[in-house]
Amino acid sequence: MDNGSQGTYVSESLANYLKLTTVGYDKARIFAFGENNQRKQLTPLRRVNVKVQSQYSDQMIEICASVVPIICADVLPEPRFEGRSFMHLQAKLAENRISSENIIGGINLLIGQDNYWKFHLDTNDNIGENLVAVDTFFGWTIQGCCGYNENSKCALSII
Repeated sequence: MDNGSQGTYVSESLANYLKLTTVGYDKARIFAFGENNQRKQLTPLRRVNVKVQSQYSDQMIEICASVVPIICADVLPEPRFEGRSFMHLQAKLAENRISSENIIGGINLLIGQDNYWKFHLDTNDNIGENLVAVDTFFGWTIQGCCGYNENSKCALSII
């Protein structure tokens, strides 16, 4: 979940694996951070509907996503809680771990602002100056900045 992303994206490998049907097309200019080339060509993106189910219930939410070759590198750091006791949070995060195998490795679905609030529940738990545990449709997530050194300047949303 990325509340800084304007759209929702699914990887091409997951869309193909699930045999998701095309429901339309978008055209977008895809920029990396800091790029500002208005002459960049529009890229056609296939739109698909994805049914997402929580591991905690049979409830499903259908969302529309744009198919992209790769969403991002799978290099998100895990937060470190050095010198702090967050046993209640660690238990919440442990509940989220799925024992089944990953079908496709890496990050394959990015839920942006267009769908973010469909999954957000009303419970939050401030766990630090810049970190909040947020209860979502998928379970507890950690959101915020995990530190201020060169290895931890990042915004997180960990499921």
